Amino acid sequence: DGKRLFYNEQQTDKDGLFSIAVQGEHEHEACEAFTVRSPTSCNLKTDTSRGPVYLTHNNGINSDERKTGPFAFRSTTNHP
Repeated sequence: DGKRLFYNEQQTDKDGLFSIAVQGEHEHEACEAFTVRSPTSCNLKTDTSRGPVYLTHNNGINSDERKTGPFAFRSTTNHP
């Protein structure tokens, strides 16, 4: 029904990594991680500013850790 069930905002560390702890199985829910803002001048969102996260053990991944693709922002200034 498109209703948001959970929202948690985090910051990346010095290496650009982040972690969000989530409890339970979410096999039948659409889970997504996305960028909110950038602390630098490169702050225009791109097509890679969001991505799905599959939060279930029923997917063949033998780990509790889930990864997203890299997120990116674009500069507001054109560079040659």
